Amino acid sequence: MIESKEQVLNQFLEKAQSFVVDPSLVNGIDLDDASVTLKRYVLSVIHDEQLGSSLARLHKLIRRLDVAAISELAAEVENKLAD
Repeated sequence: MIESKEQVLNQFLEKAQSFVVDPSLVNGIDLDDASVTLKRYVLSVIHDEQLGSSLARLHKLIRRLDVAAISELAAEVENKLAD
């Protein structure tokens, strides 16, 4: 299924918010999955290498439970991709 920018962005933001509220293993896995989908979209459709690199480091932030950095990254992604 081909997903739109809004779909992948909304899914990522929803999972990021869930992780920020409750940084559990399940929420971390869900956020990582959503970030991979968004990164694929960003690199293949939008061709934004910088944003793709930021999303690539997200799994390290999840492992460290760095809620503040994840919240900042989610806001950065939203600012860049929101219409």
